[in-house]
Amino acid sequence: MFGQGKKSEKKAVKQGSEACAAEEKAVEEAVDDQVAVPAAQQIVRSQLVVKSIYLDPQDRVACEGGVPIGDFDCLSLLDRYALPPLSRMSSAEQMQFVEPLASLARIRALGLDTEAFQFPEAHWRRIYNSVKAAVGPFSQRPCVDFEGACASDLNAFLHAHVGSAVRVRSAELSVDETIVVPSHTSLRGSGVRLVQSDGEEVEKAILLDGVDGAEVSGFSITLFKWPIFVKSSSNLVISDNDISFTPFKGIVLIGNNHHFLVARNRLHRTGNGGLFFHGDIALGVVEDNVVAQPGGPGNFSGGMVLTALPIGDMDTAFNPWKQLD
Repeated sequence: MFGQGKKSEKKAVKQGSEACAAEEKAVEEAVDDQVAVPAAQQIVRSQLVVKSIYLDPQDRVACEGGVPIGDFDCLSLLDRYALPPLSRMSSAEQMQFVEPLASLARIRALGLDTEAFQFPEAHWRRIYNSVKAAVGPFSQRPCVDFEGACASDLNAFLHAHVGSAVRVRSAELSVDETIVVPSHTSLRGSGVRLVQSDGEEVEKAILLDGVDGAEVSGFSITLFKWPIFVKSSSNLVISDNDISFTPFKGIVLIGNNHHFLVARNRLHRTGNGGLFFHGDIALGVVEDNVVAQPGGPGNFSGGMVLTALPIGDMDTAFNPWKQLD
């Protein structure tokens, strides 16, 4: 019986190989005819690997030190094990087989939305769209230019122009005190360097504390303990900043934060982690950030950390593990 199994498997592999070759040829012809990729994707059936959908000619060529991708690898699990085709459950079957799951019972007990479990793709897309809708109007704010040279002057300017997009025009800004961004205000740097003021050491370069509708973008920040520090705020944009050579973490959101976009930031050579989210963190989008060479020995020093452990100090983000009751 073992020998018969091997023969049937080889036969299945041969059939799978022929099917894969036919499908790949159809895809190549579609591309040659300048058919759009989505249309070509419709030709690809389930027995092709995902990479084949992207029409990569090197897909099945093993690179040096790599592993070859054979014909049998290109069979879907359904074809490989001769399983019946998949079909969606009926409502009655869902009530019978899905609703009693212990995981759903836990979700309900926590007061969470069960649809997030049952329809994860739709759920994350709704979150993404809700965040984009919340921060989209920021681009329509009236712009005003700040041409000063120090943070104390910038703070006065920011609070005099709440509701605006403040563009810092200086190439370099001396941080003689923490820059505090008020609600409904955008702070845009376009590459402005934030540097420590002579004779003073400011721990936090930029602070958002209990604000709504604030934006910080386009700053180059080095040698601050906390380059960008956010406490219990909502409807935020933190984007396009370059942060390096900080002894602690690069960007911190701590406390109750929701509806935020953290995007396209570059963090490198941070001493104790990169992006740090601590507390009740929800409904946020984190995308296209680059974190390189974050220092620190433990899990809390990773490139991106999300934790709900109790917060011992809202002004720091390296809190030790605490005994949970």
